[in-house]
Amino acid sequence: NLIGSVPNELKALTNLVQLNLEGNFISGPIPTVFGQLQNLTVLDLDANSLTGAIPDSLYDAEGLSELVILTLTSNDFLGTIPDEYANITALQAVAFQSNQINGTIPSFLGALTDLRTINFFDNNLEGNIPRELGLLSNLENLFLHFNFLSGTMPSEICALRQLNLRQLT
Repeated sequence: NLIGSVPNELKALTNLVQLNLEGNFISGPIPTVFGQLQNLTVLDLDANSLTGAIPDSLYDAEGLSELVILTLTSNDFLGTIPDEYANITALQAVAFQSNQINGTIPSFLGALTDLRTINFFDNNLEGNIPRELGLLSNLENLFLHFNFLSGTMPSEICALRQLNLRQLT
């Protein structure tokens, strides 16, 4: 039942590995302080009242390079998925479900070869599903439904052997 914003003093926790703030009443934008937690492997901000764009600094080369799980579901985020996201090469699961993310699904996700789960369900994404997602041989879960996607499913994605749950409508 935490209320308010995330304090900047959090940056002092340099050895923090997991941070789960799910299901609170945290509001405002994502503070850039998370980008300074270089040992963080899990960041779960699910079901809060966070707003604004996902800051580029969250994904810079120095910060969050060890991040494995990023959950930003059920907030009120706007804007596109930052290109800096490509720097989180250890990422295995990313969830932006139930926000207001727009733009297209970035093709650079195909370079994040450890990805097992992509959950972009219930946003405002549009355009084609990038065929580069077919490079994710470890991908098990792909949730893209309730967006404004168009085109056909790339054959490269259909050929993924590990993919066992496809929610794409």
